[in-house]
Amino acid sequence: IRGGDLQVVRTPRARSESGVDSNDESSLFEAIGKMKFARVSELPVRVIARFRVNYSTRWGENVVILGSTEELGGLSNPSEGESRWAIASGKGKVMRYVADGNWEFVTVLDSAPSEITYRYALVRE
Repeated sequence: IRGGDLQVVRTPRARSESGVDSNDESSLFEAIGKMKFARVSELPVRVIARFRVNYSTRWGENVVILGSTEELGGLSNPSEGESRWAIASGKGKVMRYVADGNWEFVTVLDSAPSEITYRYALVRE
C-alpha cells in the first residue's frame, strides 16, 4: 500500500468556538484525500485501511469519514451538499478519538480497490 495523499486545511473557528453556526449540524473542513493501492497479487487479498486525521474538536463534536467504499457511504468526490445529505442519512462512519486531537477509523476491505476517495466532516451531536 502506498501512502495516501492528504491535504488538511482547517476551518477557522471564527464564527463560534466550534466553527459551526448554531443552525448547522455539520461542518465540512477541507480534508479530502485519495488513497491508492498497488496490486501485489491477482488473488483476492483482504486489506486493512487506516484513516487518521488531527483535528481539534469541542465537547459534543465528532469527526465523520465519508468515502467511495460501500462502508463509507459509496460517495466518490461528494460535494458539500451531498456530504451533508449523506451524513443526515446515516452514511459514513464516526471516527474514534485517540488522543491529542487525533481521530482514527480502521476498516478491513475484502479486496483492494484501485483507490479510495474520502472526505472528513465535523458533526455536532
